[in-house]
Amino acid sequence: ATTLMTKTMAKSARLSGAADGAEWDITAFRYMSGPPSETAPLRMENIMMWDSDVRSNVFLIQHTVISLIISTLSVTTFHRNMLWKDELSLWKDVAIKSPHNPRGHNNLGNAYKKTGDRDSALIEYELAVKLNPSFSDAHNNLGVLYRDRGLLNEAIKEYKLAARYSSTYYKKTIYENLGTVLAEKGLIDEAINSFKEALKIDPANGDILYNIGFLYAKTGLRDIAIRFYTEAVRVNPDDLGARQ
Repeated sequence: ATTLMTKTMAKSARLSGAADGAEWDITAFRYMSGPPSETAPLRMENIMMWDSDVRSNVFLIQHTVISLIISTLSVTTFHRNMLWKDELSLWKDVAIKSPHNPRGHNNLGNAYKKTGDRDSALIEYELAVKLNPSFSDAHNNLGVLYRDRGLLNEAIKEYKLAARYSSTYYKKTIYENLGTVLAEKGLIDEAINSFKEALKIDPANGDILYNIGFLYAKTGLRDIAIRFYTEAVRVNPDDLGARQ
């Protein structure tokens, strides 16, 4: 192998959610009576008729209110279906209605990125981290775009921030992204350490084991490289690159 084979490099974080993302984020609500009067039967009849009218009126009011609610919701749903004709439209709407929501801007950035509009994606990711400086997903997404532009120092900075603030399994992917960029910068020892951090989270990941072995081979430490290649083959017998 002559190139770093990172199969999970440069992944964007997950939409938390529908209105998240995220990935990564959208969510909801006596009849008074007495004994019949023998001296005034009509009065009792009148009371019963009045009660029947009240029940009928209450039912009519309830039916009218429910009909109005259903009608309003139907109009709203139709309007949103028209407005949210695609993911980009949905997250634009979220960002407009909730301009201070960092997740909305991050997810809008993801939507822009999917359409190929990386300049707009960059603006949204930068706004997301401005609104929430500890927003790991947005830092990682910035790192991906900076790396794509060849801005490796900026990418390294963002990946390190993403790793610092991440408390999820996706920290593994962040360390893999960071390791890849460090290796591209020629910072092999730091790259190895980054991949080892990823390996702590996912010890049976053949790709990470392979990458560590590859980097040790680059430094001339072939015995250590072989150990990692061997482990990569053990967890993934079909890994022909590690076998070679």
